[in-house]
Amino acid sequence: RDDEAIPELAPVLRVMVTMLLVFYSAQFGFLISLGLYAQLVYKFSENEAAVLQAVGGFSQVVGQSLIPVGVRYLAKKNVMSIAMISAIFAASLAAIPGRQPVLLFTAQLFLQASLAVATICSGIASEVAPKGRI
Repeated sequence: RDDEAIPELAPVLRVMVTMLLVFYSAQFGFLISLGLYAQLVYKFSENEAAVLQAVGGFSQVVGQSLIPVGVRYLAKKNVMSIAMISAIFAASLAAIPGRQPVLLFTAQLFLQASLAVATICSGIASEVAPKGRI
């Protein structure tokens, strides 16, 4: 971690932080609007929409808790790839025409697991950045 290597790391860190912000923005936009979408399209009651959000919260806790296990047995880029595939799968479930409302709960499970990308990206950025310059 020489000071001479810092200029080489700056573009990588910028890309990682940008990816993190874009991913978080899209993720939370989908999370916030999912309950409203369920109420409008599937006529979910307020209680059902709340359960949908609770499933998301529980899934997020489980997904974040499994990151250390995944990183222990797989490379970080592999865990990130699995999480990105999980996000794409969640969006695909929500896009299936004529789907059953229960698929929204399943999509919520996969969507929350995909937050591992943001967690690992911020961890990698903090590992790479030199101490005292964060």
